[in-house]
Amino acid sequence: MDLQRKFLVLILLFMFLVSSVAWGAPVIEEGDLDSYVLIDRTSGHVLMEKGKDTSVNIEGATNILTSVIAVENGTLDKKVSIGENPVKVMGTKVYLQEKEKILLSDLVKAALVYSANDAAMAIAEHISGDDLSFVEQLNTKAKEIGCENTVLTNSYGQKDSRHVTTAYDLALIAQYAMNNEKIAEYAKIKSFNWSGASWQALLTNRNILLEDYPGITGLMAATRGDQERLDLIFSYQLDDKDYILVMTNARAVKAFDYAAQLIEYASENFQVVRIVDEKEPIITLNTVDGETVFGLSEKSISIPIRIGAKVDASKEFFMNEINRPLKEGEKIGEVVYSVGGEELERINVLSNQKLSMRFSYFDIGIYAFAGLYLVQILYRIIKMRRKPKRR
Repeated sequence: MDLQRKFLVLILLFMFLVSSVAWGAPVIEEGDLDSYVLIDRTSGHVLMEKGKDTSVNIEGATNILTSVIAVENGTLDKKVSIGENPVKVMGTKVYLQEKEKILLSDLVKAALVYSANDAAMAIAEHISGDDLSFVEQLNTKAKEIGCENTVLTNSYGQKDSRHVTTAYDLALIAQYAMNNEKIAEYAKIKSFNWSGASWQALLTNRNILLEDYPGITGLMAATRGDQERLDLIFSYQLDDKDYILVMTNARAVKAFDYAAQLIEYASENFQVVRIVDEKEPIITLNTVDGETVFGLSEKSISIPIRIGAKVDASKEFFMNEINRPLKEGEKIGEVVYSVGGEELERINVLSNQKLSMRFSYFDIGIYAFAGLYLVQILYRIIKMRRKPKRR
């Protein structure tokens, strides 16, 4: 680690440790970044933002989604034969050579940790056959995740005015990615040895906060063009704080300082409040025959709010008619939780007990009569079959 980097990390660490000092809202100078958003990873709730839905061009940050698709659709311990196209890719690269064979897991690490463009292209061709087909998968996956303002035109972030997303969409992608065990494992790699056919090197994660800043668990610091600007996508987990921070087109000399300020401000000014616990009784109902059933919350919901603020939570039920038989844990309706008038989450309401069929005396009489009638029919059939045949 060079002297300048060591000095920056020490400053950031000092800022973190001085927790007794109340932080003011970070003041970000005009032109130091295009947009940012900090969300609670568990709930997706936006805590802080500036231009979160503003369209921005991205480059290396594309590799997060490329890596996700590789992990979900590929075999990580399988060797990938490199074609001619990855070799021709420009920008940050690990200098792949045509026909060399590289483990898919190593290509994913190179794409995610080092933002290697040729590794991303090799992944695309291995998964989909060609970059164009892979781009279709990228855009489909982005829509599935909930990205409404993302259009990707290549697998590795080649500069293209049509290759766009937003800070918020990147946060959704990061949130989704960090729920994948392998991506979460690779995202926190500080460095690893690359040993290719033409290039051997120690690949170091550009996310310098990963080195010494408590709570940073990934994902990437993706450089742009002249490397004076960065797209930062961070995952932060410490105690009950669980954040995703995205900063787009940030000045490299200030980016990590701003990131530390935003994370610390959120940590000092927001608390996590539980709205409902998993399996908590939230409604009392009756079956059509008068049996009492408790509706349980399918899962717990927590949200971050400003310290000292009042939680204005409300719930609206959409329940089914409850009939026998009923299984324990069976869905009997839905509940929508809202905070401050905005829908937070819709979850299932489950039955707390099992209910068997219940029969009245009339039902028992009908079934008994039907049973006797059936026995009579069977008796007659058997008797007819036993009659000796006339010769």
